[in-house]
Amino acid sequence: MLRIIFEETNVQFSGYIFKQIQGVPVGGNTSPDIADLTLSVMEYRFLRKNPGFHFHLFRYIDDILMSTVPTLRKLPATSMGPA
Repeated sequence: MLRIIFEETNVQFSGYIFKQIQGVPVGGNTSPDIADLTLSVMEYRFLRKNPGFHFHLFRYIDDILMSTVPTLRKLPATSMGPA
């Protein structure tokens, strides 16, 4: 089912129909759910890799606001990368 959603989405713009080749379908019914599930996994991985990192995180679907307290410890550049 996800393959169909990601690979068979068409977008109409300015009278033309284009095949969307990258990303979550813009305006699709499933897009908010896909974004929510994807970010949930990313949050879990981040927390698992950075257990002592203190922050406040607020998220609504794909909008994120994060505040931190400055420390001497720096996060590695790959904190949000693959597990």
